[in-house]
This record gives sequence, structure tokens and C-alpha cells, in this order.
Amino acid sequence: MNPTYPTPPVTPANLIDSEPWSDDWLMEDLIDLTSEESDPSPEQVTMTSTWPITTLETLAHSYSMVNTSLKDYYEAWYQERRAHMHKTDILTQQVVPYIIQLAHTMYNPQPNNYQGLLRQLTRTTLQEHGLVDAFRAVWGHVIGMDDWIQQDAGGPAFPWPEDVMETNNDNFLAAAFGVTDALGWAMEE
Repeated sequence: MNPTYPTPPVTPANLIDSEPWSDDWLMEDLIDLTSEESDPSPEQVTMTSTWPITTLETLAHSYSMVNTSLKDYYEAWYQERRAHMHKTDILTQQVVPYIIQLAHTMYNPQPNNYQGLLRQLTRTTLQEHGLVDAFRAVWGHVIGMDDWIQQDAGGPAFPWPEDVMETNNDNFLAAAFGVTDALGWAMEE
């Protein structure tokens, strides 16, 4: 207790072990701070209504709730799609080109096992940042965008006999239209 500013024995903040109190400004019978019966427990509160709800009102309420819910769902779907597109843009415009640039700088001139070294570099880089789960997506973009890998991807295909054999279009037209001499038939008047 501070002797300069004495603390009263009963304060509104500390009603423990004190008798009920009231002041004139509290309007005695309207506010009773010591009564235990002033607030019923949630189990005792029951909501009763005498308002008659018609089927039309129920339908109108349900319709408005569906519309509100669908607007919220569309907004969430839009934000999710927007985040996905933003993530894809960052992957294709920043992450993958920088990984390829790093690999071209580290492994210049191009070694024989470049694809294996690039795969290991990509995996290690992603592990350092805790993005091991993103390896497949990043690796697929790296393979598709790296010029050094695309050069080794193949070359001209070997010709098959069907590619180099001459075909007789007259037989095709005769079989398709039942005309034996397609050129002579087209020249006739």
C-alpha cells in the first residue's frame, strides 16, 4: 500500500472477498455486479421464434447463401489459379534460365555426361533451398529449355520404305471414287 495514494479496500476490478457494493451512478437495481444469476450458461439459452418462415423465404435465403458461397469459391479459385500462373512464370522465366546459365558457365566446354551433371546440379540446388518436391517440375522445364540437351536429343530420322517409295495416286483415286482413269475423266466434257 502506498501511503500517499491509499487504495480503497473494494474496487470494481477486485470484488473478491468483499460484500456487494453499489454507487449512485450505477442505478442500483439495473446493474448487479455480484449476482451469479445475471448471465445464464450457453446450455440454458434457447432460441424460440414465433416468426412464420414460409417455403418461399427459405428458398430465397438458400438461393442467396448459394450465390454468396459461389462468389467466395470463385474468388478462392481465381486466387489459386493466379498463384499457379505466377509460380509457373517464375519457374520458366527466372529459375530455369538461371540454372541453365549456371550449368553452361560451370561445364563449359560441354562434357560428354552433361545431362547427368545438370541433373545433379539441379537436384543439389533445390535441396539447398528445401524444394526437393519441386524437382520433377523444374527438371522437366530444364530439359525442355536447355539448348545443349536438345542438340543431343536426336537428328534426322532414318527413312522408312514408305517415306521414300513413290505412290501411285491413280490407284488411290480409282479405289476411292471408282474411277479407273481419273485424269481422262476430269478432261472430258
